[in-house]
Amino acid sequence: MAFHLNQTIYARTIVNVRRTPGHLNKPAGDVLTTLAAAETAVVTGGAQSADGLTWWPIRLTRPDAPPREGWVAEAVGDFPLVAAQEPTTPPPAPPPAPAGPLTELPAAPPPTAANKLGFYLHVSVDQHGLWDAITRVQPPVMLIHADTANQMLLEEMRRWRSPATFVVGRLYKDLATQQAILDHPDPEGQGRMLADELIRYDFGFAFKRGENGRPLVDAWMTLNECIPGPASATFQQERALMLRRYEHYDRLQAAFLQQMRAAGLEGVAFNFAAGNFVEASHYLDYFPRTLESYVYLGFHEYGWPALNPHQGAATSAGIYRRIMAGLRARYGDRHRAIMTEAGLTRAYGHPQNPDRGWLDPAETLDEEFYWEQSLAWYNRLMAADDYVLGACLYEVGHHGDWVTFRHLGEDNQNNPLRIVDRIVAMKDAGRAGLRPLQAAPPLPAPRPRIAVAGRVLYDHKPVPGATVRLFGGAETLGRVRGAVLAAGSGVTWSRRVAGFAGSLRAAWTRYVAGAVAGITWAEFKAKAPVYNPALAASGQFIAGESYLLPENRAPAPLEWDRTLAGYAGTVRTCWLDNVQGKVIGLNYLAFRRGVLRHNPALAAAGGRFDAAQRYWLPRTRGEHEFVLTAVTGAQGRFRFAGLPAGEYRLEATAPGCGLFTTGFSAGADTAITAALPRLHLNRGGPAAAGLTAGTFVQVAGDEFVESGRRLRFIGVNIRGLVHYGDGRTLQFTSDGHRGEQLRAARDLGARVVRVFLPCVHADAAQTAAGLRRVLEIMRAETPNLYLLPALSNLYADVPFRVRGDDGFYARIDPAFHTDLLNSAFFAGGYRVNYLDFVRQVVAEFRGEPRIFAWEIGNELKLNPAGGGPVGDPNVAAFIAFNLAVATEIRRLDPNHLITTGMLSTHHAWLHTPELRRRLYSSPLIDFITVHCYNDEFQHDDSGLAAELRKPFIVEEAGYGQDYLGDRFGERPDLTRADLNRWFNLGARGYMPWGFMATGNDIGDGDGDSGFDRALHGDWDALFSIYRAKADELAQADPNWRPPVAPAPPRPVEPAPAGQGRFQVGQQVVAQDILRVRRTPGRDKPQDDTFTQLRRGEAATVAGGPEVRDGLTWWRIRVTMAGGGQQEGWAAESADGQQLLV
Repeated sequence: MAFHLNQTIYARTIVNVRRTPGHLNKPAGDVLTTLAAAETAVVTGGAQSADGLTWWPIRLTRPDAPPREGWVAEAVGDFPLVAAQEPTTPPPAPPPAPAGPLTELPAAPPPTAANKLGFYLHVSVDQHGLWDAITRVQPPVMLIHADTANQMLLEEMRRWRSPATFVVGRLYKDLATQQAILDHPDPEGQGRMLADELIRYDFGFAFKRGENGRPLVDAWMTLNECIPGPASATFQQERALMLRRYEHYDRLQAAFLQQMRAAGLEGVAFNFAAGNFVEASHYLDYFPRTLESYVYLGFHEYGWPALNPHQGAATSAGIYRRIMAGLRARYGDRHRAIMTEAGLTRAYGHPQNPDRGWLDPAETLDEEFYWEQSLAWYNRLMAADDYVLGACLYEVGHHGDWVTFRHLGEDNQNNPLRIVDRIVAMKDAGRAGLRPLQAAPPLPAPRPRIAVAGRVLYDHKPVPGATVRLFGGAETLGRVRGAVLAAGSGVTWSRRVAGFAGSLRAAWTRYVAGAVAGITWAEFKAKAPVYNPALAASGQFIAGESYLLPENRAPAPLEWDRTLAGYAGTVRTCWLDNVQGKVIGLNYLAFRRGVLRHNPALAAAGGRFDAAQRYWLPRTRGEHEFVLTAVTGAQGRFRFAGLPAGEYRLEATAPGCGLFTTGFSAGADTAITAALPRLHLNRGGPAAAGLTAGTFVQVAGDEFVESGRRLRFIGVNIRGLVHYGDGRTLQFTSDGHRGEQLRAARDLGARVVRVFLPCVHADAAQTAAGLRRVLEIMRAETPNLYLLPALSNLYADVPFRVRGDDGFYARIDPAFHTDLLNSAFFAGGYRVNYLDFVRQVVAEFRGEPRIFAWEIGNELKLNPAGGGPVGDPNVAAFIAFNLAVATEIRRLDPNHLITTGMLSTHHAWLHTPELRRRLYSSPLIDFITVHCYNDEFQHDDSGLAAELRKPFIVEEAGYGQDYLGDRFGERPDLTRADLNRWFNLGARGYMPWGFMATGNDIGDGDGDSGFDRALHGDWDALFSIYRAKADELAQADPNWRPPVAPAPPRPVEPAPAGQGRFQVGQQVVAQDILRVRRTPGRDKPQDDTFTQLRRGEAATVAGGPEVRDGLTWWRIRVTMAGGGQQEGWAAESADGQQLLV
């Protein structure tokens, strides 16, 4: 086509007017304005070629504006952008849009476009890689629901993801509402009302435009599948009603479009259900007003089991062609066709079937068949018709109700769907036009990967339901999608969310996926009903309620020093493969900004990774390990596939069994048989029935054990019990109250009574006398009770602190109501009074079986000296204090368990996984404590206990009157839910605070949250709840196997002089992932490594050193995850790096 000077030309679609010829690598200001469809301009000179297009200089004259001159492209491919002849019926001219620099493409892609498969988005959140799929496919058309439209996505599409996509908007109306609209006597009024609803919707959402000048939504539907057509049985049965509704819909659509265009908006007509209006006459006869006014026509085309009619399928695919042939015979090239819905449904042509898609479990299609006989065939059909903008595949952004129609995510066997990969491959290969059926081009071969698989056995029999965890480093699992940070204790269920309604999956997608590191969907699904009991029944969130969701509450230091090489993909796929779930405190948007800033070459390449280049990725400082988890099937089998070759560690556990662990190097598919050992107790003598001399509570894995039986319990807090009747501490108490309280605890079914041992009014000898009296009563009247004595207290507002230590209490926090132990105490002051008190008491009662454990102190903590806990001297001093005291207790008393008594690690400023493990991974600390009032689940260390495979107990709990207010009557129900929640999280004990069974107030209760007769009116209700739970816990588990007694503990003795930097009995800490070998030396067989220490994990020196293979080796004793201890050899240092300190 050639134009001549001063010739008037007409725009065939929206066309950019540029300052200079060409459209590639131009500045944003190069676009002066746009020609609206059918708008005229005058040619002012000869053509020039630039960027593969022919450009003409033009002059544009508009009313009330000076003339403007610029350049327009003549055509893109075979599609003309401007023409010498005026269109037969010109399309509507929207008002001029702001200039946009990105594309010369028309609204309808040229027939040479390789792809006409677009997307139907029921939801537009970034689930299953949806946003990245839009970037990769650049869909020609896309339908989006207004009520779920993500404006950020649409803005990014117009800016860079897919600027030329023709976006159709839909404002949902149910069928009953649509029929009421059609039956209204004023259809024009109803059409204008629908338009006004869109015009006012969401603060002018319909008018918003992207940076390229295009509206975020190009055109809006009126109604959807609102009337059965002449091809339906309904038409034959209710002909008069249908004809009236046809006329009303025709008038409504015309009025709708008139009102929309007056506001500068556009519409899409019809959108009838597939197979209802199947002839051109159905449109020409019944909808003349619509055809006269609209440009864009919407069609729905479905089939089953294929769209290709040559496969014997029932299908409506291609019916649009005979309809459009009739319309074009009358209206010329006026109209553009959009398949606003297309796909497969079992119901099409098979009315007995449900309306379910190609992934219906009852009749699932093979993806290859679906692709070749439906999508690839349909694309070739549409590519032959230049008036077709494309088809919206139902659904790509899928909603839960229509999950069987999905095109993203996984198939029914949990294999990733590759529909998007196929579209991209087809597009890249330029497969267009109607050609004979042929195989799809091969997809790019994935990187060579290996599998680790095997079976879990116990006593040579398969173990179903065993948990298998595969650990690896940054170069192995750090590059596997689905693997997460192994530091699961970094996740707390403390984010309170209100005003949300939807399913568990919707909550996961909105609040957790991509925002919280260290938790998988399976873990979220299992734990959400535990933290939120209301979810247990329906799994549905209610907008009027509030819920607890997980978060990475504590900030973690971030480093951009992890290297990535050999990777090809987009920023989005890199996030999913290498970062999501693996870095604390980083979401996708922050990652995208950071990765482009730290990798300038990536930004220059448009965000695409090149396998030949190296890139910087983020990591959480101090965290080097990642994990995948599987649960064995009926035959005890497990499998991890798609793994890079490299170093791994595998752990397997099951209830009643010990821990299996092995480290290995995998260069090819690897088979492992995980033979679970029996549980081993970590200390103590032989088990015997009853609380007799020489028997003590022990730990086996994450369980407490008494006399070979598992112990899970209800306990109580009777804080001042040891000092009842002394006339100074609790003046309203007597010795008789001791027995009264203990008998009530016995009747409750309690097994453990927690007491505060020290008192400012008593020295160590007087305290020991009070403790002996309590034990005497217990032996006589409550023989099954244990005592859990706390050896100190953080707070100065009560007298239960070590005599002489008042000088170590200070007003640390001006906003807090009392003084707290200060840094001088933890830095060494504890040796002045506290440690002597501990030594005297522990040494005297080391042989008493009624002592459950020694507790270092109640809710001890030390605030950081600086701004944060990492590297802070106060935090280091606090950890060292706990370990030093535990070491002294263990030296004096090898019989009893030891715990901290902390409220939580978060309360104690152990805010990183490394700090938490530095304390609690020590074999000196036998179990973890949690104090939780009023649903304050940010104090939840259950994840840490699971990670370290140690027991944890809820040592204080309750609901306060101040917290509940006028809901105080709900306290029994809340307590019951709280009990179930904690035991479901793995708690082995639960102890309400403020137990006071006396009929009058003796001063040892708590007026806010206590469990008592005198101060609150719900004693009977709470008593019944705790008693029922105690009875339940007391029932023996027939499947729990009794553990094996351990070897006697080794004495602590110094190493011979001159034998190295460590001493026998000294605690050492791993500085990196460290192999523990059966014999000293390296370059050994694979099975020589029997476990690994994580960075920060502690062990005890048991012997050495020995020099082998140029390294110094120490014999160390490690506590295995199953609770037993095992000795092996570890290198002190290697290659200049210190491995043990």
